[in-house]
Amino acid sequence: MPPRTDAHDRPAENPPDAVSVAALVEARYRREIAVYRDLLAHTAADHRVADRGNRWPAHARLVEGLSLLDPDLRIHLFHTHQDGGDLGSFPPGTNVLALRIHVQAFPAQVPARTAARGQLVDAVSTVEADGWVRALLGDHWTDHSYEIVLRKGQGPPTLRGITTQRLYLVLLDQQAQPMLAPDNFDFRRVWLRVDSARKIAPRSRPLGERIRRDGPYIDTAAIRDPRTDTDGTWLIDVTGLDPAHLTPLAGDTATQLIRSVRTRGAIDTHVRPLRVHIGTTVLWVFFQWEGDPETYAVTLRPPQTVDDLQGPPWHTPAAIVAEVLSSWREELRTGLRRRGHGTPTANGALHLLGPTDD
Repeated sequence: MPPRTDAHDRPAENPPDAVSVAALVEARYRREIAVYRDLLAHTAADHRVADRGNRWPAHARLVEGLSLLDPDLRIHLFHTHQDGGDLGSFPPGTNVLALRIHVQAFPAQVPARTAARGQLVDAVSTVEADGWVRALLGDHWTDHSYEIVLRKGQGPPTLRGITTQRLYLVLLDQQAQPMLAPDNFDFRRVWLRVDSARKIAPRSRPLGERIRRDGPYIDTAAIRDPRTDTDGTWLIDVTGLDPAHLTPLAGDTATQLIRSVRTRGAIDTHVRPLRVHIGTTVLWVFFQWEGDPETYAVTLRPPQTVDDLQGPPWHTPAAIVAEVLSSWREELRTGLRRRGHGTPTANGALHLLGPTDD
């Protein structure tokens, strides 16, 4: 059906596309969108900008209204963000913000998103979702954006609620200039249950020609950190025992640790992992902190049998590694290196945390 209009809108004569939907949404919510764009630009410049405050009051950041294409839906937009520098290879010194735009829908008879609670519905069409996002972000940002395609209908109800939406991503530098994603960008770390990414068709003719010629991603061969692999993960040494020679649980924990440590930013964005050493009962991670020439080590004791497993979050190798990395992150961010408790090891590293007897 054609876009619904009010007295101030002009309906499209042809079947609607995202651009015509965007024009109607922007006309209807011009003031709200202007305020929201100001907030997003400042968020790109300072990743710590809070959404609260007098400059961007909650009511002024609201972009929400009746669907233009479905009389039974009401649309709600909001944003979240994270640092994007560890998600792929970018030119040195680029401070990347990964800005997410969430498009949610709920029954039209519900007056506002705050009243909808668990009544979200997964019924927003691609045309309408693309149009509302283009209205909010403008053509330049939208032309560089991607839809994050989520796996639907899986997991417990709480997880299904997280995926009952359409999700978009644009990468911004500190000057709020958008960029295409690098060819090794890890979209799986942007949200839960990520299946794939869809490039939004640009209106810009030069950008469209570039994408048709080179594809929707930036070739990172010339800018990739030489300490990383082609997929953007850290290159590290693995020494000691083969995980296959450990007990099944210990071996799975060692394998999970190696995989996780190679992920950039898994411990902290300032951590450069150098080596994982596999012992019989102790796993070692050797690393350097950005700007510090010292080599440090942290350790964990993997479970050997099911009797060593505890309740969540210590119930699987993956959960154990995630919990330990979170603990290391917290300790390092709160001054572990500066407390002076490091113990020198035989290879010259300072052991900071964890068991040492093997």
